[in-house]
Amino acid sequence: MSPWFAQCGNSIQSALLFFLMIFVLRVILRRQWLAATVFTLIFTLMKLGATNYPWIDVPAQLMVYSIAAVVVVRFGLIALAAGIFGSMLVT
Repeated sequence: MSPWFAQCGNSIQSALLFFLMIFVLRVILRRQWLAATVFTLIFTLMKLGATNYPWIDVPAQLMVYSIAAVVVVRFGLIALAAGIFGSMLVT
């Protein structure tokens, strides 16, 4: 039960970071789709240096962060936090 509470805090923190990043990019770029694309590229490129197999990890990270961007833009912060919480429990 205790690891679930730790994951809950981590998922809320990650969801707030993603939401803030999308919000700032949306204010700067003034286009929702452009902000989601730049968000996806920023977080994918941050993970690029930490991998030994970029041809596998880059497409996977692109999918993960594009799904996160779509969820936060379309469904909101609570749905993103629930999705991150679920994915952290599985891994």
